Amino acid sequence: MVDDVAVLPYTLAFLVVLIAPGPDFALVVRNAGRCGRPAGVATAAGIASGLSVHAGMVAVGLGAMIAASAVVFTVVKIAGAAYLVVLGVVTLIGAFRRPGSGSAAGDERRAQVDEPGASLSLGRAYRQGLLCNVLNPKAVLTYLALMPQFLPANPSPASTVLLSAITVLSAVGWFGLVALAVAAARRVLQRPRVQQALDAATGSVLITFGVRVATQPAR
Repeated sequence: MVDDVAVLPYTLAFLVVLIAPGPDFALVVRNAGRCGRPAGVATAAGIASGLSVHAGMVAVGLGAMIAASAVVFTVVKIAGAAYLVVLGVVTLIGAFRRPGSGSAAGDERRAQVDEPGASLSLGRAYRQGLLCNVLNPKAVLTYLALMPQFLPANPSPASTVLLSAITVLSAVGWFGLVALAVAAARRVLQRPRVQQALDAATGSVLITFGVRVATQPAR
């Protein structure tokens, strides 16, 4: 049985948190811009799966344990920071290796290499989204701070599942729309100089967020 849960206020509050640009957003833009709509949607699905993992951990009390344990929090923080920095560095390397201009034949060869899904499998895109979110300790802390405010005292499992489902569906909807929008503009984004700028920007953003995660103090 579902308790008296503030569904609409929670949904609106979570959407405000969700749409704020972060590493998840940067990764969806990167994968959708480089490899097309399927890779972007797969990345969005991985992010949503990561959110479901966080929701489950909070529901069973593991989220509080991570936040309370300095050692566990630090391990998750370092792993997440390292993952974001590695993704960012790889993206930056790709940007600097990508020629800004060239012959028509060269542009054609690059276009063939950058066909949707050619350089990033759907499984890999999904895993990137999943790990980017699961290894972000800020997501756990956000759940711990946000979700209990919209649940009654001693909530039933059904109430927690309801808010968790809203969380996952909201993430699928938002990041799916981002992936579709970026993929729709891919003809422009695939121009060599534009792609180089996009890779440089998203790589820098991922590294920046990785450094922020690394320097985030334990709670």
